[in-house]
Amino acid sequence: MPVITPAQATVYRYADNHWHSFVSPRSGSQQLCAWRIDIPAGTLSTPHRVNREEVLYVLTGSITVTLAGVTETAGPGDAVFIPADTPVRVDNLGDETASAWVTTGTGFEGTFDDGTTFVPEWVR
Repeated sequence: MPVITPAQATVYRYADNHWHSFVSPRSGSQQLCAWRIDIPAGTLSTPHRVNREEVLYVLTGSITVTLAGVTETAGPGDAVFIPADTPVRVDNLGDETASAWVTTGTGFEGTFDDGTTFVPEWVR
C-alpha cells in the first residue's frame, strides 16, 4: 500500500529516543528507508559514522549536529545532509523534544568510534 499512516509505522525505542519506521526492507522497500525520530530534550548522542548518505529534515524543536568537527543547529524546516563515512553526532540541546524525518538507503549501518558496528532495527 502506498500510504503508510502513523498508526501503521513500527515504533522502536532505544534509550529515550523513539524511531517510527515507515519505509524499510521489512515493509517492502528495495532502495529506501525512512523514519521519524523523536529526540527528547537534553539528549546527547554517541559519535558514529554511517555507511550511506542520510538526510534529516527537522519537523519540530531543534537539533545540534556535529559533522566532521563542525557544529551547527538546525530547526523546523531545515535539512541536514550527512555524507557517508563522515563522523557525526546529533544532539538535542534544547528544552523540548525534537522530531526529524530521516531518509537513507537500504543496507544502512553505523560504526561507533571503537569500531563496533550496528544495523538499526528500523532499517531492516
